[in-house]
Amino acid sequence: LFLLGVLGMHRQAAAKIGCGVARFRRLATGFGPGATVFWAERVDGSTTDWSFHAAVNPPSPVKEALTGLRHAVIDQVLAFRKAAFSASPVIPCALTGVPIRVSGSHADHVRPFRDLVEDFCREWDVALEAIEVEPTRDGETLTVLADAELREAWVQFYLERAELRM
Repeated sequence: LFLLGVLGMHRQAAAKIGCGVARFRRLATGFGPGATVFWAERVDGSTTDWSFHAAVNPPSPVKEALTGLRHAVIDQVLAFRKAAFSASPVIPCALTGVPIRVSGSHADHVRPFRDLVEDFCREWDVALEAIEVEPTRDGETLTVLADAELREAWVQFYLERAELRM
């Protein structure tokens, strides 16, 4: 009943609950260790994903834009992490020198992500809060930027400017 109450607070509660919820599941997203999402299985057998955090604390337009920008470049970040561990299952942390493994590791930006975003917004003359994301659909756990041209420009900008470290 607790999860149903939380789902009822979601801004898309009516669509998420639909004909009624039979049960909940928590599944891995595949975007890193510990990254999970809740799924509601409806009484008719259909399913939908939902965010506990978005239900309890709905994201602001800035938060949604930042999430969309992060998700637009997730493939670059995952490829970097994979390459960093390609020669050895244990590498030294770039900040502390402590040995780390891929599980539990995090690719960090040398120049903070938010600073890269601010540079991009200046160059494209767009306010961060004005960057729109597509409405979420069942089964989609990524936030997608609505403007395809802006998304592609961001992906290229990030490829050229972001410097990652493990």
